[in-house]
Amino acid sequence: TTLFMQDQRIFLSEMWDTVKQFLAAEHVEPSSAMEAFYDKRGQYSGLHFWDNFEIGYIPFWRSAIVERFLEHVDKSGGIYYNR
Repeated sequence: TTLFMQDQRIFLSEMWDTVKQFLAAEHVEPSSAMEAFYDKRGQYSGLHFWDNFEIGYIPFWRSAIVERFLEHVDKSGGIYYNR
């Protein structure tokens, strides 16, 4: 079951800023799917999804860009304070 819901923005707003910083630094253009996560002002909309079951493509998770992203998130420190 995947839950796609709106949460209080305070829980993930700092993490959203970290994601936007990474995208800008890496010159990554967000896909159209990312539009659901932006409000009319370009801020984090509060939408997120929870899924307790994942099937992943291992080479994706081991790719250089994902490693750089995870390092960026880790160095920001926010992952330890946000859900």
